[in-house]
Amino acid sequence: MSAVVHTDVVSSLASYSDAELDRVTEDANVALGRHWFRLLDALDLGPLVGETVRIQYVVARQGGELVAVCPFFVAEHPSVRFVNSFEKAFFTGMEGELRRATKATPEQLRWLMRALGFYRQLLRMVRVRTDGWVIAVSPLTFRGGIPTVPMAASETRRVRTEVLERLKDFAGLRNLPLALFCVPEEDEPLRDTARACGMAELFLTYDMYIPLTGKRIEDYIAAQPPRRRKRGKLQREIKAPQRTGVTMGRTSNWAALSSDMTESYEALYSQYGDHFGHPPAFWESLEHHLGDRAEALVAHHGDEFLGFSTYFHDKKGDLTVYRVGRRAIDKADGIYFNLVFYEPIKRAYELGCRRVWVGTGAFDTKLHRGASGHPLYGYIWMPSQRARLLLLPYMQRLTGYVSKQLHYVGQPATDDAA
Repeated sequence: MSAVVHTDVVSSLASYSDAELDRVTEDANVALGRHWFRLLDALDLGPLVGETVRIQYVVARQGGELVAVCPFFVAEHPSVRFVNSFEKAFFTGMEGELRRATKATPEQLRWLMRALGFYRQLLRMVRVRTDGWVIAVSPLTFRGGIPTVPMAASETRRVRTEVLERLKDFAGLRNLPLALFCVPEEDEPLRDTARACGMAELFLTYDMYIPLTGKRIEDYIAAQPPRRRKRGKLQREIKAPQRTGVTMGRTSNWAALSSDMTESYEALYSQYGDHFGHPPAFWESLEHHLGDRAEALVAHHGDEFLGFSTYFHDKKGDLTVYRVGRRAIDKADGIYFNLVFYEPIKRAYELGCRRVWVGTGAFDTKLHRGASGHPLYGYIWMPSQRARLLLLPYMQRLTGYVSKQLHYVGQPATDDAA
């Protein structure tokens, strides 16, 4: 007979040893690993995610042993960033996203936003909340999941079911939707478990990765379709920085450059409005807690800082490009593709990695440099019958529309124009 699974909600993992957490997260993505959890415990997430956000975890024990961990937080304050805000992602923040992603006219967008405003009023009248949710995802990343110790598939399912039921109880007491967010396509066991727990599956977006063959960047170039290699476009992009006197190299002192990293990150992403603001202390914490799993690539022109990228690598053969910054000056114009693609690819070959993850968004740019789309899903549970009848169908239609619009991202690579 299997041991009883006990679950608790805790605000820190400090009471658990490195060995315990390593055993649970041994096969997990970096964003669901022990070093990342230690980082989350040490950070003030307020400036990074939203004013009131505090990390919490559902932990599961069996026979006194830690067997599973699931990070989550409550996101219901207006300061919560777009990517983690229920209200902004599905209602108030949609106008800017649709303006960038569709061909809708300003008049059509104004009509849509007015209609959504009336819809929200109706939902509030019948006490269906749209101002927040309980979101189970690893903060500051596009990865969610429930890492467990190695065990039989049936036991893994039982443990994860108990974790999800504890999350549902937590969300239900607050009359908030629950979202298990950003579950990658290949985690079919977790997806099956979430569906069995009565959670609705929604397509969210594509994470993008570049598969690597061979042993050097020349092999990556050779593997691209002829039209991408036409007239040496990729080679010219790779060599562009050095032709303008820009040098790139890894830094061993993030602290000395942390203010420059903050400034250049915000210079690149502030054009999109609601973005993550990363104070200088964040970069120092990232280096401190992740150690040699994280590296920073920095671009200079002489002694002048132009931009950077950070990336993680793991024993599974993945290198993940995490954050990128570029100063808004002419000298920095030619460095973006090297920071995001070519220098991380070179480093991945040196480390023996077989995939380079380059994140979601900017799909055409990434497809044209050899990336493939990898679906991420969300699993939604509503706390009331009214919410299931009135709110969930809207979310399903909206995410279904997004899936159709991005269908091309998930198709096999073709001989397209670069």
